[in-house]
Amino acid sequence: MAVPANRRQMGELGQRIATTGNGRDITRPFVQGLQQPRDPRLLRAVDWGVYDRILEDDQVFSTLQQRRGAVVSRDWNVVPGNEDDPRSVAAADALRENLLRIGWDRITDKMLFAPFYGYAVAELLWAPMNGRIEFENIHVRHARRFRFNDSGELRLITRDNMTRGEALPDRKFWVVAAGGSDDDELYGRGLAEWLYWPALFKRNGVRFWNNFTDRYSTPTALGKYRAGTSDAEIDKLLAALQAFATDSGIAVPDGMAIELMHVAQGGSITNFETLCRYMDAAISKVVLSQTMTTDDGASLSQAQVHAGVKLEVVKSDADLLSDGFNAGPARWFTDLNFGTDVASPRVMRDIEEELDTKHQAETDAVLAQIGWVRTEESFRDTYGDGYQRTTDAVADIGASAPRNVNLEQDEQPGQASLAEAVGPDVPPIDSSREDLPGYVASRVLAATDEQIAAYAAEGLLSALATAGDSDDLDDILAFRMHRDTRDDPLYQALHRASFAMRLDIDTGGEPIA
Repeated sequence: MAVPANRRQMGELGQRIATTGNGRDITRPFVQGLQQPRDPRLLRAVDWGVYDRILEDDQVFSTLQQRRGAVVSRDWNVVPGNEDDPRSVAAADALRENLLRIGWDRITDKMLFAPFYGYAVAELLWAPMNGRIEFENIHVRHARRFRFNDSGELRLITRDNMTRGEALPDRKFWVVAAGGSDDDELYGRGLAEWLYWPALFKRNGVRFWNNFTDRYSTPTALGKYRAGTSDAEIDKLLAALQAFATDSGIAVPDGMAIELMHVAQGGSITNFETLCRYMDAAISKVVLSQTMTTDDGASLSQAQVHAGVKLEVVKSDADLLSDGFNAGPARWFTDLNFGTDVASPRVMRDIEEELDTKHQAETDAVLAQIGWVRTEESFRDTYGDGYQRTTDAVADIGASAPRNVNLEQDEQPGQASLAEAVGPDVPPIDSSREDLPGYVASRVLAATDEQIAAYAAEGLLSALATAGDSDDLDDILAFRMHRDTRDDPLYQALHRASFAMRLDIDTGGEPIA
């Protein structure tokens, strides 16, 4: 039986020990007043303009816009913290209406700069309305205007108080930090820290590229004069060279020569372009963790993999923002209006991979042929509203149930039948190619609901519906055997069936001795 801790023990357990103030953090300089970011480029910097300039890069802007837009474009909802508590349900409804009124997508888009800078700060403007204390608005401020003191409290930096900052009221500012490896890094570690060098190298590369193009896009005129030529004659030559760049015809004194300098054919331009492309790819990998949603890819399969990586990044952004809001403003909203004992609502974004409805419809058609149909709720969740089931369709589904094939298969002594390979409840099958659809249907019916769902998600069911003979079946299964399927009874049974069919065809139907 556990012994309850006394008050002294509870006080010790609840006390913060590994604080960062008063020089207790040996990983950073002595902190007195305001804590400084660990990023060396921001150390003791008042203005973070060095990172604002990075946003001027076209690739940085494109990738950040893609990352933020992927979050904002998804639907959001507010769910009760406790669905069994009417007060929690009412709190969720009230918060949803409040966020709709002030524009939650607009706020989300601006707060999603937290991954870029490391953290973002928003000011909550409270006002009495609708019989409650609600958000009149939420203004996202520039993060560089704020610092944390040695106690971890947020401070506003002003011209009158640059060293310690102004104290801020409680439940007034919402802070989201991103990228830090520990909770001691209150400022987070923004993507800008890793984008600094790629953006700088690209900026310089483009500048050199422009200079090179400006100088060598057209031949450069070269004038030559003999030794001892007077300054007046040299000036005439320079004037002629300048006129050459703008006029179609020029006149030069007798004895002076003008030649055209061409750039040597080589890889100079290619080198500049390669540098800029390399830096663009580096920027894409930093922001999106992949490159193929911004640049050309090698294949569709690789593009799908890269798109999946981007989806994971986008989902992490949505969860980070939702978690910060739910732990802060959503909790404060509930405390002020419904009580501290009420579970606060949760704001959530639906960040899931978009469903391929064509592929899903093909899978549903195959499932209908073996007797599996969606419920009304599942159909609406998958395809949306605006559809109505017809009675003819229901009759067709019933008529398309699989037939029960009860012909025995020739077996050799000591060998298990194909039916036994997948279980005693599976009906025997005929190994002729005409009964292939019936065999496939019977094997799918013998699988569990979880296996059927996995086969449907993998696209196997819709592919099997197109199989006409054992060759087709071999091709489909061989293409999809990219993973370890030794323990998968359906895969193994279908492969054995295809092998038995092929032997039966080759021997003319005679048993194999």
